[in-house]
Amino acid sequence: MPGKGQPCTVDGVRYPSLSAAAKALGVKVGTLQSRLLSPNFPVYASERHPKVDIKPRGQPCTINGIEYVSEKGAARALGISLGSLLSRLRSSNHRGYVSRYRSKEKRRRHPIPCNIAGVEYASISDASRKLGITDQTTKRRLASPNFPDYASADITKKPPEPPKYAVRGKPYGTMREIAEAEGVTNERIRQKIHDPSYLEYQRL
Repeated sequence: MPGKGQPCTVDGVRYPSLSAAAKALGVKVGTLQSRLLSPNFPVYASERHPKVDIKPRGQPCTINGIEYVSEKGAARALGISLGSLLSRLRSSNHRGYVSRYRSKEKRRRHPIPCNIAGVEYASISDASRKLGITDQTTKRRLASPNFPDYASADITKKPPEPPKYAVRGKPYGTMREIAEAEGVTNERIRQKIHDPSYLEYQRL
């Protein structure tokens, strides 16, 4: 490790010692030492100690034009968690975060039109507002094979699963689907299914 009296250069500025550089930059001497040796900080240089060639432990990436040998190293250099870095690498809102190992998620910026019970809606939000349900519920119904009257060209129906319940002869995969269809809580549906007096609620 460079000694505390070791001169160094940071971003073109020469300091007579690590202590002086650390004080000027507002970091600890230990942090400065790590950056002087790390290839992830090319603007940090020490004359006596060349950069350590660190073998990548993860996938390399480029952040705002700066190449990092690993995602962990990039997260550490940026002062963010690895999870936050991975999220930015996948997000189309962070174009400066690039990795050939992480594909950008395509986010739809335009409303998703849908057809519910024969009525056309310009967006999921519009349909949810007029139906008095949440956007999440509308999206779930659009993707569920148990709601054939909910349709959208932009949302693919999930393949049907073997039904676990039946209400008045109509099959359902989960109690939540029954609760959404009847506008009650999951707990209320659970009570009816376990109550033998509700003959129309059956577990298959």
